[in-house]
Amino acid sequence: LKTAALTPYVIGCSLEDNEPPEDEPLEVISEGFIDEDGDPEGYLFQWYVNGVPTSTEGVLDADFIDAGDNVYVECTAWDGDEAGNTVVSGHGTVQASD
Repeated sequence: LKTAALTPYVIGCSLEDNEPPEDEPLEVISEGFIDEDGDPEGYLFQWYVNGVPTSTEGVLDADFIDAGDNVYVECTAWDGDEAGNTVVSGHGTVQASD
């Protein structure tokens, strides 16, 4: 008898920096992950720049952003087999580099 897999759950995510410089990559910080059947922590990402889907990498490359851009990321819990819930980070504003 096979039991149904339990879907993973992400508690939250945030931008590493809410005022990132335009010349540095931007990372996302997990605020917690739960998977009751013990699968490893994992995520699917969708980055947005000025409301436009831009990248699905774990780190947003600096090539995608310019000063004044609004950035945020959607983080979906992923255990390698199933996607769980999706949370949205706060928004950040890209700053000009000195």
